[in-house]
Amino acid sequence: MAQAVSYEVTDGIAVLQMRNPPVNALGAALRRDLAEALARAVQDREVGAIVLSGAGKGFCAGADIAEFEAPFADPWVPELCDLVENAPKPVIAAIHGFALGGGLELALACHYRLAGAEARVGFPEVNLGLLPGAGGTQRAPRLIGAGAALDLMITGQPVPVTSALVRPAFDMILKEGLNAGARLFARKVIDKGMRPRRTRDQGAGFRDPAGDRKALQTWRARLAGKAEKAPGDILRCVEAAALLPFEVGQEFERAAFDDLLGGDQSRALRHIWRAERAAPRFGELARAPPRPVAQLGIVGGGSRGAGLAAAGLIAGHEVVLVERDAPSLTAALARVARVLDRAVRRGRLTQVQRDGIEAVLHGKTDLVALSEADLVIETAGHDARARAAIFAQLDAVVRDGAVLVSGAAYGDVEALAAQTGCAQDVLALHVPLPTLTAPLAEIGVGRHTGAAAVATLHGFVTGLGKRAVWARAGGGLIGSRLMAACIHAADGLVLSGVAPERIDRDMRGWGMGFGPYQMADMLGLARMGDHLEALPGATGVNPHRVLAEAGRAGRRNRVGWYRYDAGAPRGVPDPDAVALLGVGADGAGDPGDIPGRLLAAMANEGARLLEAGIARSGGDIDVVMTGGFGMARWRGGPICAADAAGLLALRNRLRGLAEAEGGFWTPAPLLDRLIREGGRLGDVEASAG
Repeated sequence: MAQAVSYEVTDGIAVLQMRNPPVNALGAALRRDLAEALARAVQDREVGAIVLSGAGKGFCAGADIAEFEAPFADPWVPELCDLVENAPKPVIAAIHGFALGGGLELALACHYRLAGAEARVGFPEVNLGLLPGAGGTQRAPRLIGAGAALDLMITGQPVPVTSALVRPAFDMILKEGLNAGARLFARKVIDKGMRPRRTRDQGAGFRDPAGDRKALQTWRARLAGKAEKAPGDILRCVEAAALLPFEVGQEFERAAFDDLLGGDQSRALRHIWRAERAAPRFGELARAPPRPVAQLGIVGGGSRGAGLAAAGLIAGHEVVLVERDAPSLTAALARVARVLDRAVRRGRLTQVQRDGIEAVLHGKTDLVALSEADLVIETAGHDARARAAIFAQLDAVVRDGAVLVSGAAYGDVEALAAQTGCAQDVLALHVPLPTLTAPLAEIGVGRHTGAAAVATLHGFVTGLGKRAVWARAGGGLIGSRLMAACIHAADGLVLSGVAPERIDRDMRGWGMGFGPYQMADMLGLARMGDHLEALPGATGVNPHRVLAEAGRAGRRNRVGWYRYDAGAPRGVPDPDAVALLGVGADGAGDPGDIPGRLLAAMANEGARLLEAGIARSGGDIDVVMTGGFGMARWRGGPICAADAAGLLALRNRLRGLAEAEGGFWTPAPLLDRLIREGGRLGDVEASAG
């Protein structure tokens, strides 16, 4: 017997244990070996019952996602589940740790189910733009009802086996001794002559048809108008479970799964899933261990600094927050308190924790207070000269080995490092707003930054619960450069008479959480003007600079491209902004494909970042844009979108725009090479990190 499944018979009970570390993914070898072990147990006259369990941390985490990109090897998960369910001897699932996706479907196909009280189960397929395709949409409603099945499948969140949602699917929950308990249960099954109990023949979950109809109506209303396809398909498959014979429902489910699997949304989500797991694997981590960070220093207590201070406190760091004077410090500490209070309201922090956490927050007005800090992040928001002066002062007061970090996305790390005697310990960090809850952290590595400093900052942001992405610090990090390209491309339309709110509406419709001009107002128009002036190839009128000089700062003073009146948090269109530019809104006729234009600019800028080694991979760029700048995950990011549309079409569009509007649109040479080689931007790996 192959090692993917162990086989042991004791006292008439065959124990089949899945052994495919680290999570017992249902890869081809495991499926083959499990089918063979099941057949062996069925044929073994000594065996009266079969226990299916998993080695290691959990029962089974589901299908091997790598197999989604190629034809499935037999038996595929649906066929394996049918083999289990149709076995002539009772099969008992013994679940510990977790049973997710195809792993839970396998458990539902067993005739009886036991679980350890600590176990969690769920259907995360929706996060990949898919639905449970091995009978899950048909078996789960038969056991737990349509409402519970929809909650599990559409949210994609795992729940404890003790949850009311899934408890009816289990015959027994054991606080301890799961393996022994499973053997005792199997012995009872044998002694009492209990027969296989096929889930497809069960109907306990259908006992409340009125409740099921209400659940379906509720979810249908929630999903109305949503662009994601998988949740609606899940709803239709679960609804079919009560209306169709099991075999027909299975066919309905399988057709929906295959359609989703071949669709653009699932391809994009699978791309992001892989990219998110690759992004935090920095090459520096293999070259040096991180230094411990006990005390965190923050210079500047604005929104970003206050958010980082609160995040550091919640993560268990002592925090020293330095501001330029006493009034500024009082305001900064109040910001930190408000962030902590919001964390309590949202369940990230208990009130008891909140009450004691500020004991390790120290507010100061002198950089000397940072002499014992292990990591100092400067977020003062000054100009380049003032920032350089801060780094020179920090170099004089911090201890040897302290890591110094610029919080400016466009900060010149090399110039800052030159102000210190520790260039190997200087780097950049950009965490989008709101800083406490943003899932992303771009780490900007300078030419002279050492591996230990990179590993230290990586460990710190990972400890805050953020996904780290590597970037070469120079002329802006990944997200700031792509947003600048997006907004510069949009500015050309505005200057020709297209209303900014029209552009924002079209981009939100494409899949951005905020339109580019809403984003500019959030970042601040003066800062956005700086970003645009630093963008390679960007020339002509800088409308953000014009508005900033007219006193329109953005959301900070409630007027930018939009007005931010009471009760209008997303802004109200303001024709006065466009009037300052001397153009009339919507005077340009048909602006064409606005999302296509802006995405072309972002993809082209991404190609330039890859050529320059600022980004390590196309996947990293998409992780930054989906995790930090509000792009819909089901779109996959601008690099994924460019690959889906075709690089030849992208290059041709860029050439046309370059002829009409100038050098900003000149296609990156990388595109020509990839077109010749049949490559994809998403597969590019730069030699960095």
